[in-house]
Amino acid sequence: MKRDAETPGYPSRNAGPGVFVLLCVLTISAGLLDRSEGTRFLVLASLLLLIHWWVLGIFWIRAAPFGGALCRLSGREDVVALTFDDGPHPDYTGIVLDVLARHGARATFFVSGRMADEHPDIIRRIVSEGHEIGNHTMHHRHLISLQPFREQLKEIEACQRLLVERFNITPRWFRPPMGYTTQATFRAARRLGLMVAGWHVKGWDTFFTDPWRIVRHVSRRVRPGSIVLLHDGTTLARPSDGGGKKRVSARFHRNATITALDAILNELSKKGLSSVTLTELVYGREQ
Repeated sequence: MKRDAETPGYPSRNAGPGVFVLLCVLTISAGLLDRSEGTRFLVLASLLLLIHWWVLGIFWIRAAPFGGALCRLSGREDVVALTFDDGPHPDYTGIVLDVLARHGARATFFVSGRMADEHPDIIRRIVSEGHEIGNHTMHHRHLISLQPFREQLKEIEACQRLLVERFNITPRWFRPPMGYTTQATFRAARRLGLMVAGWHVKGWDTFFTDPWRIVRHVSRRVRPGSIVLLHDGTTLARPSDGGGKKRVSARFHRNATITALDAILNELSKKGLSSVTLTELVYGREQ
């Protein structure tokens, strides 16, 4: 598959950092040339807005001044892409696959290399049932995207190498942990020939313990061409409740996701939408 700057999600060289520096220089220069109180206020306000734009780009992947993450694809009237992060998980991924199979739905699973190495049979099942595997770094370090370029490249490349060498799978898509991005994130993805996937609709299933809140949140926001973020795994160990009935945070389990998924797929069907892999969303079934 040929990938270039016009490929959705492919991280072409981005002018964002250069524009940011240029605007900062011009703003400061204006303040030096005109030191009136009004100008100083405008300069300070402009700098604060620029910094806000920069920080927003790190923590909100849909803003992304550093590169182009695919979050939604316009022009696709009858499909969406369900995506699942942080697996494969021995307790949850198999059940997610069962639900998808009942609905004839396909999805993309962004796996961590460590979990894939520990659960190879689940990876093989994901692929055999027509789903797609994406790169979610080797160890899913939450703040890896804030690390220098070489550290990010090492994490992404380690996961890519494992999937290629052990499973003969060459992922086309990369999703950074937590969705955090910097210029180095897109540069590392570009180095490895990976397209970067964000999301248009977030299920918040790592926060909501009520599955119907997840269903309502997704069904109200999903549109044709949406990429939906859910989770089939967890990077945290589930704590003991001491034998009591204390509710365990959704960060530690995927029970709500599993219950919600069946209802989400039913809601999609009512809207005339079906779920496909990311590659199918962008290139069609023949790919």
